[in-house]
Amino acid sequence: MSVSRFHLVHLGFARGKAKALHAACRMKGGDLARKTLSECQSGVAAMLGYQSWSELKAVTESKGFPPSPLDERAGLLARTMREVDHFRALEATWDIATEDAIGLVRAVRPTAGGDHAPTLSDGPLTRLSPTDFAELGTLADLEEWVSFDAVDAALALVGTPAVGGTVADVVDVEVRAATYLDDGPAIRISGTFSALVRDIGPRSGSAPVHGSFVLELGPGVSRMQPSYRLVAPNGVFWTT
Repeated sequence: MSVSRFHLVHLGFARGKAKALHAACRMKGGDLARKTLSECQSGVAAMLGYQSWSELKAVTESKGFPPSPLDERAGLLARTMREVDHFRALEATWDIATEDAIGLVRAVRPTAGGDHAPTLSDGPLTRLSPTDFAELGTLADLEEWVSFDAVDAALALVGTPAVGGTVADVVDVEVRAATYLDDGPAIRISGTFSALVRDIGPRSGSAPVHGSFVLELGPGVSRMQPSYRLVAPNGVFWTT
């Protein structure tokens, strides 16, 4: 599989991660406990997007690329997708079970500077900021979907003829579950959202929207399966 290269400031970072992976393998026991430090260096190189430790070393020492941001400086969804890439790369490189790869990646956190960069897998309920969604373009997708499907309902609610248009501002997104897909390096996220649909026709008005969504993210994958309800002052006005 292909993983975007993670560019380092110095090779010492990768050496430290290789030692951490070696220690984690010994803690796991079994066949993993027999992994050598050299094999762990190769594993780290694969997770960072390189064909080999030699390539990682050469590229890093060339100083030809700006360093990639650590997980602490990346958004929540970006960190989560990195985690998916890491365990898929290690799984393929070492031909090990998915659960073993996931455990090792979470123990090592290959692109984190410390232990303070959680991903979606670290907790069942996570509130996402607009920045988190905007990083992967998913907030725009959600707004477009709400705006498109809620047009007729919003226009009817505010008594406006079908002229002009409506816009949706997503104000809150909460993740309720995040699971990894078995058929590739992707993650399925489900949760709820709140938005405000505003009519921009001659008779302006607005209506709150509350809904749920299922989102699949990964290389070349962005599938949204949302549902919503449009809420009028006297209760639910429109549902799908």
